Amino acid sequence: MWGLGKSLQLKIYAALIVVLTATLIISGILSYRDYRSTLFEQLGDEMKLTANRLARSSAEPMWNADQEQLAALLKSEMLSKSVAGIAIKAPDEPRFGFYKEGKKLKPFVEKNKTQL
Repeated sequence: MWGLGKSLQLKIYAALIVVLTATLIISGILSYRDYRSTLFEQLGDEMKLTANRLARSSAEPMWNADQEQLAALLKSEMLSKSVAGIAIKAPDEPRFGFYKEGKKLKPFVEKNKTQL
């Protein structure tokens, strides 16, 4: 009888551990999904704000063909940790912009269709 009590106690503890572990895993997965969707939503909002800010502030440098001022604007927006690259493309001109490679900013180099 002494062995039966320990065996039952062990089964109860094992079942309790399994139930608690499963509950924690499910709770962790649900929290991760919620947090991930919140982060993606914040990233989308930040990108919309960045695009609007660039659209308003880059009109004059583009109109005046002032690439130095445009480059300064793009580089200042690239300081954000959320921005990996910015490119401006006019229909009749090559692409202009920057992207991050590590911690360095690199200019876009547009390839011709024949080089691809």
